[in-house]
Amino acid sequence: MMDVKVFQEKLREITFAAKAEKREFSREKIQQFFQGEELEESQIDKIEAYLKVQTASSGEIQAEECPAAVQVKMAPLSMDEQRYLKDYEESLQWVAPPETRELEKLYQAMSAGKTQAQSRLAQLFLPEVVEIVKRLHTEEGYLGDMIQEGNVALMSALNQWRPDGEPGEWLRRRIESGICGMVSQSERQKFEDDILVEKVRKLEAAVRELTEENEEKKFSVEELSILLDMDIDEIRDILRLTGDA
Repeated sequence: MMDVKVFQEKLREITFAAKAEKREFSREKIQQFFQGEELEESQIDKIEAYLKVQTASSGEIQAEECPAAVQVKMAPLSMDEQRYLKDYEESLQWVAPPETRELEKLYQAMSAGKTQAQSRLAQLFLPEVVEIVKRLHTEEGYLGDMIQEGNVALMSALNQWRPDGEPGEWLRRRIESGICGMVSQSERQKFEDDILVEKVRKLEAAVRELTEENEEKKFSVEELSILLDMDIDEIRDILRLTGDA
């Protein structure tokens, strides 16, 4: 059985390699990379899908790249998210729309180092964050968390004011980059959780089989380690997750 820590390390290595080469890896290359590990076809499918997202969102995410990295995962809002969105959008109704040429003047003030313009720009772009999140929403990210991450990215951009091109588009790219970074991290966590769940399932099945063959014997962790060729600490960690330790 595959060691979780070994798998996580190999996953980090192949992700780094894929990002460095800026391309997806074929199933054959994935199999070669994990040679010696007991990977099922379903696990290879998950690794292939995971690397596709990671290579699409590697480096500094551009506005047109970010949606492409997550579009295949887009999901409708849950009832809880719909309620959250309604309440949040109502809370932004106090934000007055920009006056004629106000944005242009605010951009100029920011470029001149007048930080008092920062607060008003933040206000004006809070609704923009919401629109970006709705466009990039995925099943891996809770809408409220994505809005929060977008707001953090907005404030970070305003604090590091160095527009590359039109300031408004630059701010939107920075917001998208922050949100997509969170989605990517959520995807990685879900992927690793899925692998761990699969490992727990395999251990439970193996223990059940051993128990059925030896109905009167209860195996110790040490004996399971020998019979299943697994590390003792790894078995204990998994048993803790199942509540059997």
